[in-house]
Amino acid sequence: MDIKVLLNGPVPYDQLSELYTLVGWNRDGSRTSTALQKMLEKTSHYVTAFDGTSLVGFGRVISDEIFLFQLSDVMVRPEYRKQGIGMQVLRTLLDALPANAGTIRMIDGFISASIWEKLGYHTVPAEKVMYALLEKDELKDKQKDKKSS
Repeated sequence: MDIKVLLNGPVPYDQLSELYTLVGWNRDGSRTSTALQKMLEKTSHYVTAFDGTSLVGFGRVISDEIFLFQLSDVMVRPEYRKQGIGMQVLRTLLDALPANAGTIRMIDGFISASIWEKLGYHTVPAEKVMYALLEKDELKDKQKDKKSS
């Protein structure tokens, strides 16, 4: 298997939407091809992993290139996991960041500490991290409506 990992390369948005669905991050169906194209226009770095023409992995960094570097949406198709593709995606993303990117925020908490150590990072203890998750009430109401119908 020859996996090609590309930084900011072409994206088959229909396959990316399917990948989000496969990993459970598109339950509401909002990650359409059009929405994902707009998302990537606002994303500083993203990585795609292909097996031939099939998108099998993806990850992105949201950044202002000065202070904020936020790793988000690192995912691999379930049948391609445990083959080092996620590590290739992470390594490619991290290598693309500027030298001042010493602290990276991460959205996906499923990446183990041992992987970060292999990449030269360590996790910060939870008591030193402050954040809040805010969700608009109307979004919550829409999700409730979908569940009840």
